[in-house]
Amino acid sequence: MVRILCAGEALVDVVVGSDGMLQGEHAGGSVFNVACGLARLGAPVALASWWGSDSRGAILESAATRAGLAVFPGSNGAGHTTTATAFLDASGAATYEFDLEWDLPAGLEPTVFASGDAAQPGMAPHETGTTGVTETGGMADVTDAIVTNATGITGVTGAGAASVTGVTETGGMADVTDVIVTNATGITGVTGAGAASVTGVAGASDMASGAASVTGVAGASDMASGAAEVTGATQGFRHLHLGSYSALIPPGAGKLAALLDAKAATPGLTVSYDPNMRPALVEDLAAARATVEAIVARTDVVKVSDEDLEFLYPGVAAGQIAAQWLAVGPQLLIVTRGGAGAQLYFGAGTPPESGVNPGTDSGAAPESLGDAGKSGSVVSTNPGVSQNAVPALTVTPSPVTVVDTIGAGDSFMAGLLAALAERRALGAGRAGLAALNASDLQACLDFAADTAAITVAHAGPYAPTRAEIHQRHAR
Repeated sequence: MVRILCAGEALVDVVVGSDGMLQGEHAGGSVFNVACGLARLGAPVALASWWGSDSRGAILESAATRAGLAVFPGSNGAGHTTTATAFLDASGAATYEFDLEWDLPAGLEPTVFASGDAAQPGMAPHETGTTGVTETGGMADVTDAIVTNATGITGVTGAGAASVTGVTETGGMADVTDVIVTNATGITGVTGAGAASVTGVAGASDMASGAASVTGVAGASDMASGAAEVTGATQGFRHLHLGSYSALIPPGAGKLAALLDAKAATPGLTVSYDPNMRPALVEDLAAARATVEAIVARTDVVKVSDEDLEFLYPGVAAGQIAAQWLAVGPQLLIVTRGGAGAQLYFGAGTPPESGVNPGTDSGAAPESLGDAGKSGSVVSTNPGVSQNAVPALTVTPSPVTVVDTIGAGDSFMAGLLAALAERRALGAGRAGLAALNASDLQACLDFAADTAAITVAHAGPYAPTRAEIHQRHAR
């Protein structure tokens, strides 16, 4: 499975109930939530972020460890950890106040991305995609694995595998546990917790609990609690996710822009984006809107809430905004609508055999977004587009008792990216996304909606496992 880098904010949510009483503090932040959600779903993911070496930073580190999330070195270099105080209303909806410090760690350079076509577009879920393997023997209970340039794999039979040798990359391997890995040249059987070190591994997953140090790992996932440090998670990523205020506020926003600039020079690299606007942090709406549009224009998958669209373009129909965004940028645009579900719009280049008809409706749309704004001049990404886009697909979630909505959109994003990655649609440029048919896309939407539904049934930004989602979907 493709390695994903989530670059953006992590913070501690301080939750205040509708009665004004403090309900607690927990790890949060849009990009942090997405990264934890992906890790909980078994995706090879790492987070590059910015928090302090303080008590609230410890909350974030503990949450990352529990989720099995690899963290880019230096992410704990802030002077203090950002907080967002969430004030809940009677329905559980949240509004926020922030005390923030935002940057990204040194060393986060475009060289972290891998170019080429390692991901095979259109592969069905659980295909292995193995290349360059010169010897295999007796493998059992190993699923959804990508093994590249391995010189020998022998006798793998599930948990407690005795020997896996010469492997330079593994990803998403199931039922291979309790191991010490050294210098990416051998995996030898170790029973029980207490592995002393795991070093020099690219794309390792499902590491035993009790590891004192995990170093040199790119795209590590499912690390059990007890790992004291994750360092060297710095190479080989083929998908970038970014979003929220971290893409708007300097100096971190400038570093994210440099990562985004790498897309043109990195064949196959795909990018996802969720504007996830924080009105309390926006001083200049026109400037923020221009930045959002510039990012959208260089992004492959955009997820945006109807509330964010209304904030960015007051009074403009979602279909009109979708038409303009799709004309300049993303292949997939998903508009989430809270309890009403989500709508998916597909960009140019949809193959006829996909069964997806993006469509437009000339209707009575204004010639530019600026003509429709209720207040001020709205920057239009493409004033020549005068049609409304028509959703290609929709999803309506099944009923759920809502505890609160904190992290719901982030959970949807994590579920969506995990489902796309499972279908080899990320990390292969636009070809991977264009190869998806209507059934694939509907399944991705359904999976994302189920992921978010489980989140809102819990307090805080709860990240469900794949097993929980499958259990819900089977009801």
